[in-house]
Amino acid sequence: MYDSKARHPLSPPTPDPLPHAVYEAMWDLFVAIGDQWLLTDDPQPYRLRFRTFLENRIALSPLYAGYYLATATMLADLTAQADAFAAYQLIFFNRNPQNMQYSPTLLLAVQQHVAYEFISRRMALGSFANFGATAYKGYMAGANLPDQPAPYRTAEGLNEG
Repeated sequence: MYDSKARHPLSPPTPDPLPHAVYEAMWDLFVAIGDQWLLTDDPQPYRLRFRTFLENRIALSPLYAGYYLATATMLADLTAQADAFAAYQLIFFNRNPQNMQYSPTLLLAVQQHVAYEFISRRMALGSFANFGATAYKGYMAGANLPDQPAPYRTAEGLNEG
């Protein structure tokens, strides 16, 4: 069973490390992975786990708050120059047919610390099945949450076909 961190009842609440708009921009980037690679799985069930993933990343390495904020800013700027599709094409595939202006150094940081990690996360959550992967059932990612399937193959699952 997954245990959350214990907090003293008189402790002040922990503030969100990022503005809500940044979380939404990161979610849009995560969803765009499916659009760009024509994945057929529905990303909505991953939304809570995705937010937890972002928060855990920031808790382990506070630099990620800056990466996510910079990515959201870059996405907004690229989208204003062209559109969201063009912005995702640049971030995921280095395609820039609309000659959007951007910082190559920032693009590299966004790709390495955000986009590629999101792609790996999306594949781990179950999108691997789109590419014919059948080595194991289900997916492997996330925490044990009450009333949710285990994020790994359980001992009971080993006996199933």
